Amino acid sequence: MSKGLAKSGAWVALDNASAALLAFTFFVVTARLLTPEQFGVAALVLSVSQIVQPMIDALFHDVIVQKDGLDDKDLTSATTFCLIWSALLSAAIWLLSPWLAASLSAPAMETYLPWLGVSLVFSGLSAVASAEARRNMQFRWLAIRTIVGRAVGMIVGLWLAWHGEGIWAIVLQAMISTVASSSLLIARTGVHIGAISWTRLKPLLAFAAPTMGTQVLLYANSRIVTLLIGGALGPIAAGTWSVAFRFVEPLQAVLATTIGQFCLPIFSRKQADAAAIGRYFSTGTRYFAVILVPLFLGLAMCANYIVLVFVGEKWLDAVPIMRIVSIVTMLLLLRQLAELVLTARGRPQYTFYTHLCGSVLSIFGVYCGGLTGLLLSAAIGWSARVLPFITLNAFFVRNELGLSLREQFSQAALPVGAGVVMCGALYALEPAVSVNSQFGMLAVMICAGAAIYGIVLLSLDGEIRRMLADRVRQLRGRSVG
Repeated sequence: MSKGLAKSGAWVALDNASAALLAFTFFVVTARLLTPEQFGVAALVLSVSQIVQPMIDALFHDVIVQKDGLDDKDLTSATTFCLIWSALLSAAIWLLSPWLAASLSAPAMETYLPWLGVSLVFSGLSAVASAEARRNMQFRWLAIRTIVGRAVGMIVGLWLAWHGEGIWAIVLQAMISTVASSSLLIARTGVHIGAISWTRLKPLLAFAAPTMGTQVLLYANSRIVTLLIGGALGPIAAGTWSVAFRFVEPLQAVLATTIGQFCLPIFSRKQADAAAIGRYFSTGTRYFAVILVPLFLGLAMCANYIVLVFVGEKWLDAVPIMRIVSIVTMLLLLRQLAELVLTARGRPQYTFYTHLCGSVLSIFGVYCGGLTGLLLSAAIGWSARVLPFITLNAFFVRNELGLSLREQFSQAALPVGAGVVMCGALYALEPAVSVNSQFGMLAVMICAGAAIYGIVLLSLDGEIRRMLADRVRQLRGRSVG
């Protein structure tokens, strides 16, 4: 990997890691300071906003990154359309706020929802500029504006939470973060606003519609489910569901966004070479699995201690939900490179079909689970969303790249096997360990899990052993030089 790509990858990772860290810190503090009902209402409010947000941010993102021969007329048409679209969505939230509040039996939502609609307009102004910056791999400034914007929002939100402002703390944190980061990007790069050329816009929309739909289904799925759970089981159940997701989502967001933002431009440059993309897919899946499997299986195994340490005993009902979400998220992320390959090859509709099937299954599963009145049943129903990603999506990749199902899934087999052994060993080890504090127990579980996984993986995977040995030799050579 060239130094330029390495630096770009580092800035992408810093951008997403800092965003996730700031979001997680804010979540932990507010989950402790707010009551379960307040947190549940805030989760419902944010869910509505976050269902709409990808309709703006993701509308033209992939086509701006992927399209050859992009010019100023394309960018101007896309930006102007995106601004109008965001204003319409903002107005819809304002108008529908009373109905949503009544439907979800959460009257307080009517007060807070319209304010989050305002921030959508700023997203509309900056969405195309952000995609253009990623197309040009200007990741350094993108990272800086995200860090600054989120930090400002978090500081304001924490101050409000500490002074007892409850739901306002969460709502204004989200609003200020979006407005600040969008404003910084616009101030730096400018914004293309002018007359819309429908000749230029139509092919952009043809590509953009399925990619936007994919992102909406991906990121809005848990929010739609939160609304369904809130309507069926009440705000406290919605808050519990949200807490379980908020422990998994920051990690998922860092990995998914980093992989997507960094790999899609690279894959797109090789879009005509199916063999080359197939090699990238196989190699990338193997090495991503090495990282993803221990992180998410470890998160599932340590869920009880994580909840107790970070947000306290009042949220223990989130533990079984968190375990289910961790395992499902791992399986989804293991298939992310398949989605990027299909997008780079100009087949975004295939990914959209997969996400559509997954969302239908998950919403139906949650609905059926909600009829029992049990949150755990709803979570088990939600997990059905993974099925199209390991079936339908795999067939699409096979047809597009010629990779058999065995070739696709075998790349993750050894890391998954090592992860299963790690879980079994931790399950057997846990009763034998006696530590006075929950934090100490969490530390023991993490260290033991990492050691067991590493030993088992190295014993099974000769290629990983050779890669590490080569890396050690390189470092020794540098130190001697």
